[in-house]
Amino acid sequence: MAPFDREHIARRQPVELLDQSALPEHTLDLVNGVQMFWAGGCTSCHAKSAAKGGGRLKLGGGDGLNTPFGTFYPSNISPDRKDGIGACSDDDIVFLLSNGLKPNFEVIGGPMGEVQRNLTKLPPSDLIALTRYLKSVAPIAPPSN
Repeated sequence: MAPFDREHIARRQPVELLDQSALPEHTLDLVNGVQMFWAGGCTSCHAKSAAKGGGRLKLGGGDGLNTPFGTFYPSNISPDRKDGIGACSDDDIVFLLSNGLKPNFEVIGGPMGEVQRNLTKLPPSDLIALTRYLKSVAPIAPPSN
């Protein structure tokens, strides 16, 4: 897979999409997904700040994040099919995490843009494990915000 190149978007040229057959051979490791989840601090934004214990896994979107550019509301990253990531394919989620693009090629921004830049340093196997773990937690609907 070619690295993401913003010039492709500006020139309206297609970006090479992540193809399942292009992924390296791997064995799914949900323990690694759990480690990626907690090391990445996903609950810091995607769960309510007052959440404790199991409430930290209610990933329906956290509190608004006030910035000089306005208030950003974290997305529902629970596996809810309507309001979360449940209807997204694993490929779509890994593509977003590795390239910063939604399936419609909309660029993710706000605080998640900075997180995503750090995720580009992870190997695909870690992103796949994180994706599968996110899809294993309880779905939350409607969105928190």
